[in-house]
Amino acid sequence: MSAMMAAAAGEPSPPEAPGAGPVGEKWITRYEEFGPRINPAIKNIVSMYQDDTVGAGAVLATLASAKLDKMESEALDLVRSGDRKAAAALLCSPEYEEQKQLYQKGMTGFIGNARGALESRRDKDIAGIVRTLAEVGVTLILAIFAWLAAHRLRRRLADRMRAEQKLTAFAQEWQETFNAITDGVCIIDKATGRILQCNRGMTGLLKKSYGEIIGASCCKLMHGSAEPVKKCPLVRMWNTRRSETTVVQMGEKWFQIKVDPVINNKGQLVGAVHVASDITERKNADEALQESEKKFRLAFANAQDAILWTDIESGNIINCNKAAEELFGKTRIQIAGRHYTTLGFDDKSERVRALFTEPGADQKNSVEVEIPTTSGERKTVTIAVSTMLVERKEIVQAIIRDITGRKKAEKEKIDLEVQLSQKQKMDAIGTLAGGIAHDFNNILAAMQGYVELSLEDLPQDAAVRDNLEQVLSCGNRAAKLVRQILTFSRKDQQEKGVVQIGAIVKEVLKMLRSSLPATIKIRRKIEADSSLVLADPTQLHQVLVNLCTNASHAMGEAGGLLEVSLIDVNFESETKVGDESLPRGPYVKLSVSDTGCGMEKEVMERIFEPFFTTKKVNEGTGLGLSVVHGIVKSHNGAIAVDSTPGKGSTFDIFFPKVEGNEVQAPQPAAAGESSEPATPKQEVILLVDDEKVMVDVTKQILERLGYAVVATTSSIVALEAFQEEPDEFDLVITDQTMPNMTGTQLARELIAIRPDIPVILCSGYPENVNLEEVRSIGIKKFITKPISKQDIAALIREVLDRERVTA
Repeated sequence: MSAMMAAAAGEPSPPEAPGAGPVGEKWITRYEEFGPRINPAIKNIVSMYQDDTVGAGAVLATLASAKLDKMESEALDLVRSGDRKAAAALLCSPEYEEQKQLYQKGMTGFIGNARGALESRRDKDIAGIVRTLAEVGVTLILAIFAWLAAHRLRRRLADRMRAEQKLTAFAQEWQETFNAITDGVCIIDKATGRILQCNRGMTGLLKKSYGEIIGASCCKLMHGSAEPVKKCPLVRMWNTRRSETTVVQMGEKWFQIKVDPVINNKGQLVGAVHVASDITERKNADEALQESEKKFRLAFANAQDAILWTDIESGNIINCNKAAEELFGKTRIQIAGRHYTTLGFDDKSERVRALFTEPGADQKNSVEVEIPTTSGERKTVTIAVSTMLVERKEIVQAIIRDITGRKKAEKEKIDLEVQLSQKQKMDAIGTLAGGIAHDFNNILAAMQGYVELSLEDLPQDAAVRDNLEQVLSCGNRAAKLVRQILTFSRKDQQEKGVVQIGAIVKEVLKMLRSSLPATIKIRRKIEADSSLVLADPTQLHQVLVNLCTNASHAMGEAGGLLEVSLIDVNFESETKVGDESLPRGPYVKLSVSDTGCGMEKEVMERIFEPFFTTKKVNEGTGLGLSVVHGIVKSHNGAIAVDSTPGKGSTFDIFFPKVEGNEVQAPQPAAAGESSEPATPKQEVILLVDDEKVMVDVTKQILERLGYAVVATTSSIVALEAFQEEPDEFDLVITDQTMPNMTGTQLARELIAIRPDIPVILCSGYPENVNLEEVRSIGIKKFITKPISKQDIAALIREVLDRERVTA
């Protein structure tokens, strides 16, 4: 019973929301004017009254009453929430008035027809009694019986009224339940095929009002056709008298239609209950699931990674994909049904076991392991696992990725980074050396020059002579050290020519035989005796001497075997040698092997670093191998080392081979080996250097050699002096690194004025000199500072005498 019905019956009303008094009073007034609603129950009324008009009125009144109660309850909730306008709008709505009229119509028909039926039955009962009394002639008995009959009739009417009230409550509950069903439900009469009743779900589903649905045909409403559609479940049910179900599409919606028969107490089929359920979401979900499963099957089958499905309890393999077959070299039939350890996974590995039997249990869900293959090769793989449901059973899905190639590329990357780091360190040392070379060589040159001048001025028995000679020797060693640094950093440019490398190897080994301990045996294997390379002979000599000397130190006093070989090789494709990649083509391979102490891997990785050495203090500078490395790279070659601790080391050097037979002419004697020439004629030399100390000492040296010297620290002044009297000078000696004009720029200007003027270019930092530019300008000679008095004397005579012969 609704809240207003309770109020009308004298029961206490629930408290109303603040300010809702007038509206609540109005509702009660409307309800009292309307009168309490008593809803006859359909089932009992049909059984009590066979008259169709009574039953129809009861059904109509009951359903309308339930809807009115529902709307009034909603209105009361709105008042309690403070929305009085919405409550008033609901009670004044056309739908409320429509249901009110339907209830009045139904109740009027029900009460009127029921009263008529009762009176008719009562009249029949009284007539029967009268006839009976008349027949027996007992008037008193008739009167008593009449009184009793009337009393009985009144009691029956009262009982029936109480029953009707109970039936009304039942009908109301039934109606509320009917409307609570979310699916669209309607009751269809078999005789007419029309809809007798529907719930709120059906009005929402069809987007039509209650009045538009009642009395209409199912086919017209659902499908818009006058005739039943193909496979209509209602038609099938009329024939089978059993529940029938089908699925239909209406626009973008999908519905499941279920039709149940309604059979009366005589076993007659009188109607149908038609239920329409919106299954669009489920249909779409099913289709999406099917599509997803299809994609999953395709992804599973075509995945690049190997995939295994294993039973979480037994560890047996349930399924695998094509990539798994390829990875393990077995077919699916050979894999499925077996334990995962049969594929080569380490059954003693706790990590692997936990992955397949306890996935996600406080551990990483992936590991990296090695597995064997049918070819005998071991591959590195990662195993990542997850759990999933397959046919309502939890399984382990293991995704196995072959990372063998990637691991190799990581290792190569690391090696490359190490090589790059090595190169960067060497370049850094080279840059540092180059940066200080110019100033340092100038200082050394000045020191050597002054010491040589001082030695010339001293008598042969002077006590200080030995000290000065030691200073000169130290200066020479310092100059040699700078040249070594510049060599490995490839900043020392040398003249290269086509040389026969076999002859150099033989010459070096012959020289070393007398200097190496007798405990060291030298074995020579010269197969590429006539092979030619483009190289600086002096630097090749230095490479071989350094390597053989290191080999001797590695073998120590106990001695051993020193083997030097020279062979021709040909690379069919680009080949990695040490930290270099050599292009395809012919090469000459120079190898130096020893049976010494060998090297650990950590030492091998650093042997070409400048100043790195395993020798004791004062036993080496650590520049020997770095110089070798620099020389080899400057000759477009490569060097590799292989060493085993306790067994020895082998250095392999590859030089590009050149075709032809033009060998470079024999080199002049090394500096310091030539004798000082006879005193020359008085010739004039223009000397230019921005370092005053260099100008002073060099001027003195040249003058003692018998030359007239015009010296200046300014390249501009030198150019002006030459412009004034260009024919007064026989030779120009100029430094390269100077302000305003470099040595090459000055030489270009001087030669433009007088093309036959010989120029000697000097530099303490050869990186700043481009030898090709030097030749193109016409400069006769380029020398690196410092240079001794003896060497500069020989060089000047070589240039001047050559020019005189040419002239």
